[in-house]
Formats: sequence, structure tokens, C-alpha cells
Amino acid sequence: MEPVPPSPITWPDGGSLTNEWVHGLMSSFQWSSWNLPPSQLPSLLPVSVFDSLVLTASKILHKERNCVHIDGLDSESNVVVVGDIHGQLHDLLFLLKDTGFPCQNRFYVFNGDYVDRGAWGLETFLVLLSWKVLMPDRVYLLRGNHESKYCTSMYGFEKEVLTKYGDKGKHVYRKCLGCFEGLPLASIISGRVYTAHGGLFRSPVLPKRTTRGKKNRRVVLLEPEPSSLKLGTLDELMQARRSVLDPPWEGSNLIPGVVLWSDPSMTPGLSPNEQRGIGLLWGPDCTEDFLKKYELKLIIRSHEGPDAREKRTGLGGMDKGYTIDHNVESGKLITIFSAPDYPQFQATEERYKNKGAYIILQGPDFSDPQFHSFEAVKPRPKAHPYYDFENVIDSDDEMDKSEEMPHRPRPLMGLLVFTGANAVLVQTVSPVYDFVCFLFTRKDRQYEVEVDANYLMVPYFTLKHLLQLFSGFSLEWAKLIMVFSFSKERTNPTGAVKHLHSQMAQTQHIKATQASSG
Repeated sequence: MEPVPPSPITWPDGGSLTNEWVHGLMSSFQWSSWNLPPSQLPSLLPVSVFDSLVLTASKILHKERNCVHIDGLDSESNVVVVGDIHGQLHDLLFLLKDTGFPCQNRFYVFNGDYVDRGAWGLETFLVLLSWKVLMPDRVYLLRGNHESKYCTSMYGFEKEVLTKYGDKGKHVYRKCLGCFEGLPLASIISGRVYTAHGGLFRSPVLPKRTTRGKKNRRVVLLEPEPSSLKLGTLDELMQARRSVLDPPWEGSNLIPGVVLWSDPSMTPGLSPNEQRGIGLLWGPDCTEDFLKKYELKLIIRSHEGPDAREKRTGLGGMDKGYTIDHNVESGKLITIFSAPDYPQFQATEERYKNKGAYIILQGPDFSDPQFHSFEAVKPRPKAHPYYDFENVIDSDDEMDKSEEMPHRPRPLMGLLVFTGANAVLVQTVSPVYDFVCFLFTRKDRQYEVEVDANYLMVPYFTLKHLLQLFSGFSLEWAKLIMVFSFSKERTNPTGAVKHLHSQMAQTQHIKATQASSG
């Protein structure tokens, strides 16, 4: 007998969701994952219903502070903290059922990374939004580094949405990006526990200024000296501007990116996170300072799965879905990862077969974490990946300059200048490409930025590395960037040399300069 399809989902009269509506949504997504091709999802969830859900949730999320305070808890309350999910819908549905759905005494804090890699990122995100709309003061959704335009365009979510919604896909994707911007960055639970996707963050440092020509222009170094790094404060976190599609890795608004991308280390102090190319590494002393200053007992973060932890020295693996990374006088630092048998599309022998985990914090103290590990739901519906998982750059190793360049050769400096046409031309020299130019746009053209292009020299440097290097300078980088690679004979394989020369004529003062290492 053929399975009976559920009726198309409709938005309730008056716009007030009920438990029955949310459970119906979850059941419908579960059914469709087994019985419908992805392109038929709109027959179950019309765009109009999607719009209503995302709009309602976005209004709630954008009103929340950067760091949400979850107070008013009592001895009967418990808080469930969940890590990365990465589009593994069936594991999320199991987790909710296993733990118990949100209710008066059961709170949820989700630490981000709902989408990308897995095949059901859209359904996963919409299930969580529906719970947020139903119980806004019981369910808290924080932002992960994958809730960004850059990551979703590289790791599958954009393609997933376009596949599922066809000619309406761009509209659906844009609405999701707008909702991502509203996700808070951190939470504090009952004044005892701090949670964030990546973890701790640096205090913002005003960029240096230099006088050049007729105007004062700001020079921003992408890799600050470790001596200039200072642990950030909650007040600074509250003042950060989180409503950006791609949290910047340069400039004065660094905190959102650092909160989402940073990692713990066993080395004391703060240092640039060279393996990722964005964010920081912080040591046990920083964990102790932060806990002590704010009278906290726990820091719970996510961001690292078994693949990332395999490359880290001195830190525990993620086989059980969690690790205790720092155990200091004032409390503990914990990493939680909730996507079991990750990553989904790797060959069976290449997957880590890890368990996922969640944490339950029980009142009245909320500082004694109860760890719950769980296996992946099997079998999974058959699905095709929405990204090139075999060749795409590992998101846990996105800006790796250190491993491939142990001797740090003399850096090549590319000069970026914003032109009167609201565009910027970057010109640099590389032993890989005889001559390379990059052209992209940015609204603010007052700044001049020196980019450390050390790893342009590594032999495997590709277009994907290039997109990552310059992604922070344009909200529409995936569409606007134009790359021109010239051979030694100065031939142009893209056929766009006339346009490039036109831009160069407007910016004749742009030139490539080679800087000394010292």
C-alpha cells in the first residue's frame, strides 16, 4: 500500500501556532524525507507558509539581545543545550523526543550550525523556528558560523534550497539569510552558564590610521599581533553589530565573527586562529578569567566535530559527542556536538561513527552538566549531497596557512583600493599564477586594506581559497567577484580583459608590492 501523503501545511488563522501545528510540521517533514523527491517539498510546505513562519520568527529573533539572558528558572526547571546539527533532521527529531519537547519547565538552547552538509538543513531550521515561534521564552536559537552567506554557498544549504524550491529558491534562500542575521550570538543561563557557538572572543581594537594623499584612510591588518589581543567583555558583546550576512574578520566589528569561529587551546593566552584563518584560540587561563569575572561555572560551546578534533593536539576527541576541554578553578569549558555519524555523505569506512550528545542542566544550580550521548537514527532516507564533499575545502580547516607553509616565506602584499565606481581592484603577484587580479564591490570605498597574502604562494592555491580570502569584503561576493588569471603570455582565458583594463585605467595607482618578512 502506498503511504498516504499528509495534507499541505497551512498557516493557522490569526497566526498563532499550536503544539499540534508544530508536531504536524515535524511529521510532514519526516514523511517527505522518505517519500518525496526534494523538488516536491513546496507541495507540502507552500512558499506562503514558509514566508509566514520565517517572518514571524525573524521578528522575535531580531528583538533579542546579542547575549540572551535566560532567567526565571526554578528547582523544577531544566535546560537542554544542543550543539551542531548540520541538517541531520532525523537525529534532531529523535533528540527532541528522547529529551522531551519544550514545555513550561523544559528550556532549550541550540548552539548554532543547523544547516549545511546534511541533506535536510531547511527542514531542520524550520522545525526549530516553529518551536521558537510557539515558545519564544523556552526555546533559544543561537547563531553558528554556518548560518552565513559564505558557508551556506560553499557547504550545500544554498543549493539545497534552490533544489527544493526551484524558481522560488532564491527568494526562500534570501529569507533564510535574513533570519540568520537575527540569531543571537550567546546566552547566559540563570547567571551560571555561558553558551556560544565558538566560545570566547576578543576585545575590539580600533584600527590604525595613516595619512595618505588627500584623505585619511584606515589600514586594517587581518592578523593582529598576539600582544594586542585582549579578552572581550559581555558589554562589548552586547554592543556588537550582529545583523550581517557574513561576520567580518577585519575592521571594528570583529566580535560576531570571533564568537562564531574561535576554538579553545591548551596553550595559555589569546592567539590568532591560524588554522581557520578567522577567530581566536584561547587557553585555560582565559577560561578561568572569564568564569571568575562573571561568576560563572560553565562555558558550553560547539563548533568542532570529530573531524576537527582529530587535528587538534592536547584536546579530547568527539567520539561521545562531547569533551571537557578546560577544568579550571572556577569551573569548566565543554564542547558539545549533536550530529552523530558525521559527516553524513562520507563513505562508511571514512565516517567517524561518532555519537551525538546533548547536555541537561538541572535546577536550582544549573552548573552540574548531565551528558547524554546517542547514536544516529538508522536507516536514513537516501539523499544526494548538495556540496562537493570530496573536494570542497574542509570548513574546519578553511584558512590553513600554517601546515602547508612551515617556513613562512616572504609575504606578498596585495594593495586593495576602492574606486569611484564603488568597486575595488586587487592586484598581486603569485608564483602559481603569473598575474592575478580580483574585482569585487563594497559600499564603503573610503578604506585601503593591506592583505597578507602569504598562502597565495602555496602550490595548491585554488579559486575556492581565493573566495574565502576575500569573502568578508562583499555581501554578494559569490556573484560579484571576477577573477582574471593570466599566463606568462598575458592571455586571458576568461575573455574579460577589456573590462579589466577599463577598471585598471581608473585605478592606475594600484600596484603589487612585495614586502619583507621582517
